[in-house]
Amino acid sequence: KKKSNTVESIVTGEALAGDKMGSEDCITSFNMAINNSKVISSSIPIQHVLYRKDPLKKQEAIDWATVKKLCRQNGTDGLVALEQFDTNSDALVGSIMTGINMISNMSAPQPHAINYSVNYYWRVYDTLTMTIIDQFGENLQQQCGALTPLGGLPNDAIKGTANFIGNNYAARFIPP
Repeated sequence: KKKSNTVESIVTGEALAGDKMGSEDCITSFNMAINNSKVISSSIPIQHVLYRKDPLKKQEAIDWATVKKLCRQNGTDGLVALEQFDTNSDALVGSIMTGINMISNMSAPQPHAINYSVNYYWRVYDTLTMTIIDQFGENLQQQCGALTPLGGLPNDAIKGTANFIGNNYAARFIPP
């Protein structure tokens, strides 16, 4: 898995371990926003990472036995799961083009923008009714500007996007 994640990081231009860092920040932001609302409460269990077959694709729902077990262990009636968080960027293409331009023009590299996307998907499981009461995901397109030539997608960009996603998802459950 580590080998395939490293290859994916290089090919898609994401930061190494960026998806793991981003998903953790996304969950933390969601948790903080929910708890700050004082309407409902949320907690992040210490053991909260479930390894799935292919984290890059939208997942099938978690089986109810696992959901009920997690809820029992944590004293909750429901489970909010961030089931996908995958970043991709054009950083590799931009770095290659910068390198080619440097060689062919013998000029200093110019800062460039990096376009990136985050595919994410949430589900909310209710063990009282044994239903998935909400699910939402999208492909969020973003851009970082004026970055160092030959550099990749900065961790700050991933963290900022993850916080935005977590806060926005929490807002679905907080009354205005």
